[in-house]
Parts: sequence; C-alpha cells; structure tokens
Amino acid sequence: VHLVTSKTIPGGIMTSRQIQTFLTVAETLNFTEAAERLYSSQPSISRNISLLEEELGFKLFERGNNYVTLTQSGAIMAQTFGDIRELYEKQHKVASYLAQGISGKLTLGFHSNLNISRLCLEYLDRFRREYPYVVIDFSCRSNAELNRLFAEKQIDIAITHEFNRPNTPNSRTKSFYQTNMFLLYGKRHPNYGKENLCFQDFASSRFYCPEECDSEVFWELMEKLTRYYQVSPWKIHTANNIETVLLNIKFGNGVSFMDDVILEHIGEDLCALPLDQSISEVNLNITWDQRNPNPMIPLLVRFF
Repeated sequence: VHLVTSKTIPGGIMTSRQIQTFLTVAETLNFTEAAERLYSSQPSISRNISLLEEELGFKLFERGNNYVTLTQSGAIMAQTFGDIRELYEKQHKVASYLAQGISGKLTLGFHSNLNISRLCLEYLDRFRREYPYVVIDFSCRSNAELNRLFAEKQIDIAITHEFNRPNTPNSRTKSFYQTNMFLLYGKRHPNYGKENLCFQDFASSRFYCPEECDSEVFWELMEKLTRYYQVSPWKIHTANNIETVLLNIKFGNGVSFMDDVILEHIGEDLCALPLDQSISEVNLNITWDQRNPNPMIPLLVRFF
C-alpha cells in the first residue's frame, strides 16, 4: 500500500515509504523483523525512521541494546498514520470502483417465510463493504410470482429452497446453506403430549404440502423419508400456499415438513419432531440467469 502524504509544515515532504516503515516498526517493535516484512535492509529501515523523525521534529522510538519502544509522541503518530492509511485504502477502493463502473443495483427475491436476515446478512454485509456503490433491493414473493419475475429478469438472484428454485433454460444455481427438515404438527394433533413420539406415530396422518413445493426434488425427499422410516406413502393434501398449510396443522388436521429456517416464523401452536439428519438434509440455493445482463450478479454470487 502506498500512501502519499504531504507535510503540512515547511521543510520537506514525508514519503509513503517512510510512513509504511514507521507503521511496520511500530507494529513489530523490531527493526530486523520490520526489514524482513518490507523486503528491505535494517540500515535502510533505520534511515527511513531517522528521516521521518527529523521531518517531524521529535523521536518516535526509544532504542536500547535489546528493546525498541514507542515514545508517547510516536504512539500518537502511529495512531494518526494508521487512521490515515485505513481511510486512504477505503476511499481508494471506492474511487477505483467508480472509475471501473462497479456501481449499480441488484434485486434479490425470496419467499416470505425464509428468515432472510439469518441466512444472508453475513454475506450482504461483506458485499456492501467491498462494493459500497452497489444497491441491493429485496422482493418478498410467492413461489409463482418469484418464478415469473425471475423469468422476466425483474429479479436478479432468487434465494429459495432447492425444491423451489426457478428453473429456466439459462438458470444457474449454487447451494450456500444446509439445514434439516422437521416433522411439524400442532398442539391440537391427537399425538400431542404423548411421550417418546417417533416418525411412525404420524404414519396415518394427512400430509399437507403447499403447491409451491410441488417439484421433483421435493417428492424425492418425501419418498426418501417414508422409505427410510418404513411407512406407507402419505395421503397428500395440497394447499394453495404455506399459510393454509400452517393453519391446517395448527388445528390438528395433519402434519407437514419444515426446516429451521422457516420454523422461526411459525409461532407457539406448532411442534417440531426432529428427523434423522442423515436423511433429512435440504439446501438453500441462490439462482441466477446467466443471460441476465446485470454485471453486478457475478459479484454477489461470488460472496455466496
């Protein structure tokens, strides 16, 4: 990192090399180690420090036979130059992105029951720090709406379960989060309150599935679970949305499968029976269209 700083008092100009040398010695408190880090020689390090001390008009280090310490004035300048370097690096990055045209807008689409904060804030915070001039908008949609807007390129990146992802001819997908399914039942279900409940206790229950989950991946998961637990295929009742599913489960009409990403939203009237993790894994995906011309898409995909 090169930092060019002009001296504010008469007499000369500090060089970026001198400041970088000073900060490295201040960090290591060892001239030999500082020389190794900077691929320089110890005499050169000492010379740069001496020139900087001469420029500033006071000593930066106390040096003995076996020690190096910052003076009080040196500690102040270490903090000052460190702050200047940090500001420079940040502003240089911003200016560089603007010069390269790395600014724009991204629209992320997701289902209303996904805990988007838990899933994505870490990635999006990092992305915002790296690309401060890219604006991210969010669009909470049903599965049908999400698919339509994705196909129309009004949504740049869709965040969904693997069995709900948009599937267009040019779509690409990437898993970024793995969770496990639970068997979900209500406090009004006949089995509620029984001890030592297991999957087989619900084998005669109705199974509620939202229409938006009606996909090959979802039914493969259902088949895998029923085969693993050695129960007959369930009586399937399809509902028009997940809210209808949850209402039926709350009133004890049947059961469904949910994962911990959704369970945080469903309230106190419902109970979750854990399933064997080796058989109940499900992925959260991001999906994008490789022909979408938005140049910001690859930048965000990289962060997932």
